[in-house]
Amino acid sequence: MTKAKKKVLVVSQYFWPENFRVNELVLELQKRGFDVDVLTSIPNYPSGKVFPEYLEQPKKFEDYFGVKVYRVPQISRRSNLLSLLLNYISFVVSACVYCILNIRHRKYDLIFGVQLSPIFSMLPAILCKKLIGAPLYFWVLDIWPDSVASGGIKNAWIIYPLKKLCKYIYSSADILFLSSRGFESKIKEMGVSNQNIVYFPQWIEADYLGEVELGTKEDDEVKALISEWKNKVIFTFTGNIGDAQDFPSMIKGVKKSLHVNELVILLVGDGRYKGELIKNIKAEGLEKTIILLGHYPPRYMPLFYYYSHYLLISLKDIPIFAHTLPGKVQSYMSSGRPLVGMINGEAKQVINEAGCGLVAPSGNHVLFASILDRCCKIGENERQELGKLGQSYAYKNFRLESLVNRIIGYF
Repeated sequence: MTKAKKKVLVVSQYFWPENFRVNELVLELQKRGFDVDVLTSIPNYPSGKVFPEYLEQPKKFEDYFGVKVYRVPQISRRSNLLSLLLNYISFVVSACVYCILNIRHRKYDLIFGVQLSPIFSMLPAILCKKLIGAPLYFWVLDIWPDSVASGGIKNAWIIYPLKKLCKYIYSSADILFLSSRGFESKIKEMGVSNQNIVYFPQWIEADYLGEVELGTKEDDEVKALISEWKNKVIFTFTGNIGDAQDFPSMIKGVKKSLHVNELVILLVGDGRYKGELIKNIKAEGLEKTIILLGHYPPRYMPLFYYYSHYLLISLKDIPIFAHTLPGKVQSYMSSGRPLVGMINGEAKQVINEAGCGLVAPSGNHVLFASILDRCCKIGENERQELGKLGQSYAYKNFRLESLVNRIIGYF
């Protein structure tokens, strides 16, 4: 008699065609023999506008390579704080209503919640647990309420009840899979009554594995774009352009560098801080040194890495960031390029363990400037050696297959 597949319900506000690692995780679980469904929202991240292709053919997005996708309505993020708050609330309400009307009539062996920001997005997963009695696991990718406090919200009338809510949400899970080791101390500080804590970091995404595809249309595009700076030492930053990335300190470091005329900083991405960043760059007269290239699809990233000498990472000097291992560290390391930046805690520890880069403490623009100067003097052979060390470390510690092997024993 054939053993029935275990049914897994993944709850995540963000999912394909939005670009998040949960997409790969779902397919890997399916590959391992699990029957996976996904409860998610209408795609609108990061632009804040519903994807045009979804509007044209919404039915097309109900199946992801054989995985059933159940989507609930939500208010789009748009570009203002009120819309963002309404986006968060509307997903929770819509998903909870969907669970009451539909999920309670289905059988699942476990519920897997993908906890990004906001943490409230896990309330529908908790409701599912209560309705069907299945065990609940959370993959914690962003620790709350520290994430809110890091954004400048200090009001005790907000933080105190939020701490209580976060403790309740984390305590509702049977197992917490933590993407950063540093999250464990924060969970324990909160008094979370959960003894089952498992380290489950983010992995190298499929787009970044293997050889870079040269000779493609995308390659021609990136190569032509970057050729403008072929005589410069190229430092590339990719990802969110936000307040957390501490661009003011980066600008100060670049300004102080003795080799500022020999280098270029390329910023590939978009975010809420972009307008302010452009003003700051102009104010310092660095328009020819720090270049914003805008947003590109994920498939372009390995090419930007390939044509760069160094990859940049930076986060503000805020305690919570010291406990965080940003997913881009794994992707950067897998490219075979050295890492450079200003960052504390777990990310700095991983880079130093791998021996694959030069890192100043968060906010230390003086040391960052000296690192830039040193990078401009390093020869090609030494750069390649640093990059190889990072790639070797990443392939050993951050492959999807081996990380999933670590967790499916709990399923």
